[in-house]
Amino acid sequence: MSKGKGRFNNLGVYLDVCSQHVSAFKYKKAGTALTTVDALHHIGNTYTDPETFMADSGSHFNNHIVRAFCEERGIKLHIVPKYSAWVNGPVEGTNKILLGILKCLCAPDLGEDEYALITDFTHLPRNWPDHLNEGVRQLNKRILCSLQFSPNELALGLIVNMKRTEPELAVTELSLEEADMHMAYVEQQNLDGYAQIVLHANRRKAIFDKRVLKTHPKEVIFKLGNLVQVHRMDLTFTHSNDRKLTPRWSSPFRIALRIRNAYKLQTLNGSQAKGEYSARRLRRFYPQDGTQLAADQERYMAKRKAERKEGDEAELSDNKDTGVQEEDNEEGMETGDVW
Repeated sequence: MSKGKGRFNNLGVYLDVCSQHVSAFKYKKAGTALTTVDALHHIGNTYTDPETFMADSGSHFNNHIVRAFCEERGIKLHIVPKYSAWVNGPVEGTNKILLGILKCLCAPDLGEDEYALITDFTHLPRNWPDHLNEGVRQLNKRILCSLQFSPNELALGLIVNMKRTEPELAVTELSLEEADMHMAYVEQQNLDGYAQIVLHANRRKAIFDKRVLKTHPKEVIFKLGNLVQVHRMDLTFTHSNDRKLTPRWSSPFRIALRIRNAYKLQTLNGSQAKGEYSARRLRRFYPQDGTQLAADQERYMAKRKAERKEGDEAELSDNKDTGVQEEDNEEGMETGDVW
């Protein structure tokens, strides 16, 4: 963020996955564990505590203070790999829309060419803190094409497409039947929004899959034991000399475990790498023939294949003892690599 009035220079944006409701907090320093706890405390006290809090492995999210707060409030803390599209995508998309709203509120007299020059939050005028709350209000009241409802309507259970309650009726005590009817209406409204977002997600996935399958090497799924390299995303967004001198791809790792679109890695000596890595940051590494690494990798894969064969034979023996028959795996298929 640009340094704004009141010496605010950082922004924390929290997004409800279901309703897309946005909460934003301005800070005078970089985010810490305490700022994260304060934001979750405010959201929980104003609305309700979330069932799950998803965040990347940044130090202001993944620490004992945030874990203790989540445990105290009954919130599941789910740390996802950095640069994960299924988490970063909605948040970054919301940030882009918020930037567009703020630059119009901060400088309403600029033309389209001047607005086009404000490409990120560091280019905003100094008065952006004065307009942050209004920007968030506009975000939460807009109707989302993917949901057919506004975030406020879904998050707060607001009645839509109905006449407003007359003041004479509003002062009367709410009956049990009216409360049940309202809750049933809200539940149906959320189901309608959920159905719309599933349709929207399926359409976007179809477009994305079509684009991926047209490119080489199409869909890539790494198998257990494969050698991969990790892309240094931090070097993409810096202008320091490290960007010119430091390799963009790391030394080789081995695939240890697949978790949907993320992987756990281990070093060549068998040590577990810290955290999880999004598949978008990985590429296959092929050691050069005749090198020590190529020989080590061939021995490692042969050892894994032998271990799987022994496990399959033991399982087949157990099935015969219990009278259970199982079809043989297709020749050449590696059982541990089927997902």
